[in-house]
Amino acid sequence: MQIAEQTRYSDLELAEFRVIIERQITEARKQLDFYLSQLEEQTNSEDGKKHGLDDGTHSSVADELQNQASRQRKLIQHLQYALMRVDNKVY
Repeated sequence: MQIAEQTRYSDLELAEFRVIIERQITEARKQLDFYLSQLEEQTNSEDGKKHGLDDGTHSSVADELQNQASRQRKLIQHLQYALMRVDNKVY
């Protein structure tokens, strides 16, 4: 059984990865900001204040926005870890 030789990415390839990852982080942060602003708007809306977010519709919307924001935070964290791997040339 032959063991495949590991090859590392070149500095140029890693620089390309960095650009792609940074672009993805920027987009993920924009999306996170959108979810957080929607959640804040939902919480501060007149309907939300009248009914408290215990109303089923408001509660489910708020829960979904929280879930989306949580996923975006995890995505951003994973992308930041990828940048660290690029910086350490172990990607």
